[in-house]
Amino acid sequence: MQNIQNLRNDSGDEKTELNWAFVSGRLGGLDVRAGRTWIYLGEGQIYDESFDGIVFGYGKDIKVEAVYGKPTQSRTFGWNYDEIAGVSLSGKVDTWNLSGGYYRFNAERADKGIVQKLDDNNIYHAGATYNFGKAYLGGMYLHSDLDGVYGGSGYTATIGYGAAKAAKPGSFGLVAQYMDLPAGAVIAHTMNGEYPYAYNDITKDNYGFKGYKLAGYYTVAKNMVAGLEYYDLNPENDDDDYKTLWSQLVITF
Repeated sequence: MQNIQNLRNDSGDEKTELNWAFVSGRLGGLDVRAGRTWIYLGEGQIYDESFDGIVFGYGKDIKVEAVYGKPTQSRTFGWNYDEIAGVSLSGKVDTWNLSGGYYRFNAERADKGIVQKLDDNNIYHAGATYNFGKAYLGGMYLHSDLDGVYGGSGYTATIGYGAAKAAKPGSFGLVAQYMDLPAGAVIAHTMNGEYPYAYNDITKDNYGFKGYKLAGYYTVAKNMVAGLEYYDLNPENDDDDYKTLWSQLVITF
C-alpha cells in the first residue's frame, strides 16, 4: 500500500494505492514472482515501477531473468504500454559486474485526444562496472529502435564509493552519475522527482534528456538509512531545467 499526502493544500487530492500484491517462490530451479509486483530494468534507467505479470529468475553468480506482463506505470509517463516481454543476463567476472538485456514494449496511447498505435519499442542495454576496493566505475549503453526523434542510442556513466548498509551504523555511500538518454529508452525512470519524459506536456513532446545526479547515503542507526539526492536534467529539444533535491529516511524492520 502507498499513501501520498500533499502538505501544500487541503484540496483532498491525496490518494492511497495498492502497489504490490504478489506471490513468490521456487518452481523447480526457477525463482518465480507473479501478481502486481515490480520490475527493475536496465538498472532502473528503462523501467523501475510496479507491473502486473510474472518474473522468472535462474542462477546466482550468473543470473538470467525473464519478464512478461503489463507495465502499469508506463501510463503515468504518457506511453500507455499494455504489454512487455524481455530477458536479461547479469553476472560477475573477477572485479567486473556485467549485464545486458532486451525488452519489447507494445501499446496504444492517447495523444492529444487521438488514440494512435505506436510502433513496437525494442529496447536493448549493455553495461559494465569495474570495482576497485570500495570504489566503482561503471557505464551503460541503451538503444531504442523507435523511429524518428524518440529512438536512438544513449548512455550513462557512474562513479561511486562505498554503500550505506542498514545493519551497519556509520556506513555510507556516494554516487555521481551522468545520463544522456533518448526518450524511447526511458519508460519509467528510477529517479526520485520529475524528469523530462517523452509526453509530459500536451503542447510539446520531449526527445530525451541529459544531465547528472549526485547522491549520498548514511546509516544513522541500525535499520535507519538517510539519503540526499540532487538531479539536474535538461530536455534535448528545449531550454527547461528539471532540478530536484530529494531527501529520505528509510526505516526497515
